[in-house]
Amino acid sequence: MLNWVVLIALCFVWSPRTQAADVAAQVNWSLAMRKMQAVVKDILVEVATDPAGNDVKNRKTLKKNSKKFAELAHSLKSTEVKPSDADPSLLLIAGLLDQEASNAYNQLKAGNQIYGRGVLRNITGYCVACHTRSGVGISFTAGPEDSVIKKLKPFEQANFFVASRQFDAALDRYERVLGDSEAASRRRMQWESSVRSALAIAIRVKGDSNRAMSIIDRALAVPAVPSYFRDQAQKWKKSVEAWKAEPARKLTSEDGRLAEAKRLYAKAREEQEYPADRSADVTYLRASASLHEYLSFHPQGSGADEALYLLGAIYDVLQDADLWELPEIYFQACIHRTPHSVLARACYRRYEESVYNGYSGSAGTNLPDDVVVRLKELEQLASPSSNSSKKPGLQ
Repeated sequence: MLNWVVLIALCFVWSPRTQAADVAAQVNWSLAMRKMQAVVKDILVEVATDPAGNDVKNRKTLKKNSKKFAELAHSLKSTEVKPSDADPSLLLIAGLLDQEASNAYNQLKAGNQIYGRGVLRNITGYCVACHTRSGVGISFTAGPEDSVIKKLKPFEQANFFVASRQFDAALDRYERVLGDSEAASRRRMQWESSVRSALAIAIRVKGDSNRAMSIIDRALAVPAVPSYFRDQAQKWKKSVEAWKAEPARKLTSEDGRLAEAKRLYAKAREEQEYPADRSADVTYLRASASLHEYLSFHPQGSGADEALYLLGAIYDVLQDADLWELPEIYFQACIHRTPHSVLARACYRRYEESVYNGYSGSAGTNLPDDVVVRLKELEQLASPSSNSSKKPGLQ
């Protein structure tokens, strides 16, 4: 039987023009992912069974696995490792994963058990963000029930299944959580996260409007749903109904893919009543899937820079509390891709706003020195120069 890791690389990218070095680098990426999957499973169980790190044996094992995971995450930045999907999001999110994995290991090594374990508990969020970008890629069928996975709660199991691209199993676990009245009333953040993650899979990975509607209906059927969430979900239903009424679109050209993504983005903006309003999430999820699909097929396309800007703007609305820096990496990438242009300045403004919002609190805004330096560097890169790009920027 052909090794499934090799199969991933071949299924994604093989063409007559594929270079042997590229295939080898893509196989290395898949091998690293396979190893990370095994380590993540152990880490999740260790964190779940001993959240405070009181067991000395568990503490040592977790530190060892955390170090291994950090090394694997860092290896994704090697020139000998290359994702098979051309969407630049993979490397952008991999960079964030590298930082968080290193942070988790350093915290555990310093004896900060609870904080380090908290970072590790949320680390699958990066896998979820990456694997639910769009329907581009392979979905795997869950194998036999794993005795190790059984030790995790349904929400933790769901995140692991997304991390290993077992989307049907993940949907099953998320739906168990979102149908739980006790979870809706006592574990509100986890319950809402399950609803939103299930919708992301149904909409972005599967492109299934019927499944999306079923998820929304199941969530609305829970008596403990708060009124603000119920209002949002009712608007999601209208968005899905409008989606179901749309004629089928078969997009094969670069211009067609970008035009569809921009159409959905504009539609989501119309549905949104104020900047933090989440009632347009369904359409924003569809728009983001279209943009990721565009970047997968046309990473160097004429609209790639604008696609990065739009993804940053979308994730500014959809952002998860554990992935607050996700919009920022797209704005940074936009600035680096099109320096000294109108679009770069728009990206810098959004990036700066996101940074200041992230560091603002009751005591005011306190930016770390390295963040101030980065802001200045990006501002200079975005500022006009004598040979500025003539791109028209956003319409």
